[in-house]
Amino acid sequence: MTPEQQAEKIKEIYDEAIRKLDEIGHERQEIIKAYIAKLESQKIDAIRASLGLPINND
Repeated sequence: MTPEQQAEKIKEIYDEAIRKLDEIGHERQEIIKAYIAKLESQKIDAIRASLGLPINND
């Protein structure tokens, strides 16, 4: 394998790694968003319960 071919192969591997890291980052953000939404919903339910209001179970 020539140095140019090696360099191209390294670039392909690097580009693929960057793409996968971007995907993981996006998945991480979605997991965090869902977790925060769940916590917010639980907090709202707790506040409503403390005020004696009905809890939305949507």
